[in-house]
Amino acid sequence: ETLITLLKGRVMEASSTVAEASREVDERRCEASEMRDTIERLSEEKNIILKGKHLLEQQCITGQAENDVLGKKNRALESEITAVREEKRRVERQLSLTVGPVDTPSRSFGISANSPPAKSALQALTAHG
Repeated sequence: ETLITLLKGRVMEASSTVAEASREVDERRCEASEMRDTIERLSEEKNIILKGKHLLEQQCITGQAENDVLGKKNRALESEITAVREEKRRVERQLSLTVGPVDTPSRSFGISANSPPAKSALQALTAHG
Protein backbone atom coordinates (compact mmCIF):
# COMPACT_ATOMS: atom_id res chain seq x y z
CA GLU A 1 0.00 0.00 0.00
CA THR A 2 2.86 2.36 0.66
CA LEU A 3 4.10 1.76 -2.83
CA ILE A 4 0.67 2.54 -4.26
CA THR A 5 0.44 5.72 -2.21
CA LEU A 6 3.91 6.68 -3.33
CA LEU A 7 3.02 6.02 -6.97
CA LYS A 8 -0.24 7.92 -6.65
CA GLY A 9 1.72 10.88 -5.26
CA ARG A 10 4.17 10.77 -8.14
CA VAL A 11 1.37 10.47 -10.72
CA MET A 12 -0.37 13.49 -9.19
CA GLU A 13 2.92 15.38 -9.15
CA ALA A 14 3.59 14.47 -12.79
CA SER A 15 0.02 15.40 -13.69
CA SER A 16 0.50 18.79 -12.05
CA THR A 17 3.79 19.26 -13.91
CA VAL A 18 2.11 18.33 -17.21
CA ALA A 19 -0.75 20.76 -16.52
CA GLU A 20 1.72 23.53 -15.72
CA ALA A 21 3.75 22.77 -18.86
CA SER A 22 0.53 22.76 -20.87
CA ARG A 23 -0.37 26.22 -19.50
CA GLU A 24 3.10 27.49 -20.41
CA VAL A 25 2.75 26.06 -23.93
CA ASP A 26 -0.64 27.78 -24.28
CA GLU A 27 0.88 31.09 -23.05
CA ARG A 28 3.74 30.77 -25.52
CA ARG A 29 1.33 29.99 -28.36
CA CYS A 30 -0.68 33.06 -27.44
CA GLU A 31 2.50 35.18 -27.35
CA ALA A 32 3.60 33.73 -30.71
CA SER A 33 0.19 34.51 -32.21
CA GLU A 34 0.39 38.09 -30.91
CA MET A 35 3.91 38.38 -32.37
CA ARG A 36 2.71 37.07 -35.75
CA ASP A 37 -0.13 39.62 -35.71
CA THR A 38 2.33 42.38 -34.83
CA ILE A 39 4.75 41.28 -37.56
CA GLU A 40 1.90 41.17 -40.10
CA ARG A 41 0.69 44.65 -39.08
CA LEU A 42 4.23 46.06 -39.23
CA SER A 43 4.77 44.43 -42.61
CA GLU A 44 1.58 46.07 -43.95
CA GLU A 45 2.69 49.43 -42.53
CA LYS A 46 6.13 48.95 -44.10
CA ASN A 47 4.52 48.23 -47.49
CA ILE A 48 2.38 51.37 -47.22
CA ILE A 49 5.46 53.41 -46.33
CA LEU A 50 7.42 51.92 -49.25
CA LYS A 51 4.57 52.69 -51.66
CA GLY A 52 4.44 56.26 -50.33
CA LYS A 53 8.20 56.57 -50.70
CA HIS A 54 8.00 55.27 -54.28
CA LEU A 55 5.23 57.76 -55.12
CA LEU A 56 7.25 60.62 -53.61
CA GLU A 57 10.32 59.58 -55.59
CA GLN A 58 8.23 59.53 -58.79
CA GLN A 59 6.81 62.94 -57.96
CA CYS A 60 10.33 64.24 -57.34
CA ILE A 61 11.52 62.85 -60.68
CA THR A 62 8.48 64.31 -62.46
CA GLY A 63 8.90 67.63 -60.66
CA GLN A 64 12.59 67.76 -61.55
CA ALA A 65 11.79 66.97 -65.20
CA GLU A 66 9.14 69.71 -65.24
CA ASN A 67 11.61 72.07 -63.59
CA ASP A 68 14.23 71.23 -66.24
CA VAL A 69 11.73 71.90 -69.04
CA LEU A 70 10.67 75.19 -67.47
CA GLY A 71 14.33 76.14 -67.02
CA LYS A 72 15.02 75.47 -70.69
CA LYS A 73 11.95 77.50 -71.70
CA ASN A 74 13.06 80.30 -69.38
CA ARG A 75 16.56 80.35 -70.88
CA ALA A 76 15.09 80.34 -74.39
CA LEU A 77 12.83 83.27 -73.50
CA GLU A 78 15.73 85.13 -71.91
CA SER A 79 17.76 84.60 -75.09
CA GLU A 80 14.85 85.82 -77.17
CA ILE A 81 14.45 88.91 -74.97
CA THR A 82 18.17 89.61 -75.24
CA ALA A 83 18.01 89.27 -79.03
CA VAL A 84 15.03 91.64 -79.22
CA ARG A 85 16.79 94.17 -76.98
CA GLU A 86 19.93 93.98 -79.12
CA GLU A 87 17.84 94.46 -82.27
CA LYS A 88 16.07 97.40 -80.63
CA ARG A 89 19.41 99.02 -79.76
CA ARG A 90 20.65 98.40 -83.29
CA VAL A 91 17.54 99.98 -84.78
CA GLU A 92 17.75 102.92 -82.36
CA ARG A 93 21.38 103.46 -83.33
CA GLN A 94 20.41 103.31 -87.00
CA LEU A 95 17.59 105.78 -86.41
CA SER A 96 19.76 108.14 -84.40
CA LEU A 97 22.22 108.21 -87.29
CA THR A 98 19.49 109.05 -89.80
CA VAL A 99 16.95 111.13 -87.83
CA GLY A 100 18.61 112.07 -84.54
CA PRO A 101 18.24 110.63 -80.99
CA VAL A 102 15.26 108.32 -80.39
CA ASP A 103 13.68 107.92 -76.96
CA THR A 104 10.94 105.42 -77.74
CA PRO A 105 9.78 103.46 -80.77
CA SER A 106 6.49 105.40 -80.77
CA ARG A 107 8.16 108.80 -81.12
CA SER A 108 7.23 111.04 -84.02
CA PHE A 109 10.22 111.21 -86.37
CA GLY A 110 9.65 114.60 -88.01
CA ILE A 111 10.95 113.40 -91.40
CA SER A 112 9.28 112.00 -94.43
CA ALA A 113 7.91 108.55 -93.75
CA ASN A 114 8.65 107.74 -97.38
CA SER A 115 12.42 108.07 -97.04
CA PRO A 116 14.21 104.68 -97.32
CA PRO A 117 15.97 104.88 -93.90
CA ALA A 118 12.71 105.78 -92.16
CA LYS A 119 10.82 102.97 -93.90
CA SER A 120 13.37 100.31 -92.96
CA ALA A 121 13.63 101.60 -89.38
CA LEU A 122 9.85 101.66 -88.97
CA GLN A 123 9.55 98.16 -90.41
CA ALA A 124 12.22 96.88 -88.01
CA LEU A 125 10.53 98.50 -85.00
CA THR A 126 7.10 97.24 -86.02
CA ALA A 127 8.41 93.72 -86.47
CA HIS A 128 9.81 93.65 -82.90
CA GLY A 129 6.94 95.36 -81.12
